[in-house]
Amino acid sequence: MGRPLIAVPIGIPQCIKSMPIGASEVFKNRSGHLVKPDGSGRMEIAGAASVNIIGWMLQGERTASATEGADKGDVILDHDMVYLMPACGAAGIAVSEAVLKAAIGESCDIYVGSDYQYANVAASAVGILLIVGYEYYGSAVGDQWARVKINWEKVVNTGV
Repeated sequence: MGRPLIAVPIGIPQCIKSMPIGASEVFKNRSGHLVKPDGSGRMEIAGAASVNIIGWMLQGERTASATEGADKGDVILDHDMVYLMPACGAAGIAVSEAVLKAAIGESCDIYVGSDYQYANVAASAVGILLIVGYEYYGSAVGDQWARVKINWEKVVNTGV
């Protein structure tokens, strides 16, 4: 079995809502699509310190319009969904299968580098993701994948 060509939700979502996308947000197929609202309620890719994640945006590979809110995307809002996304260690480095295996049941942070969103299994300062499984296809960056859930106990909701 080859490595995934796209990061995906695992299972059938029950709650999806169309939401506006922030200007020039970049979505890559082999990247996580966890999003959070900006100050105006438009969705943007969640970063390392994001604590107001609301879900996973269903988007193909593209860059959103340069106009704030001109594009919309469907966001999975289910609290029990599992997502498959690339995994990394500190600063986006590859991790071993042993590290991934040891991370199951632990929380981790998000890392974003070069427009790719990863589950950073080496960091848990925020602990916004819970690691529930992994897929390992080799030692190169991008060959390690994590099955994650949003850690709703760490999410801080803000008014929009």
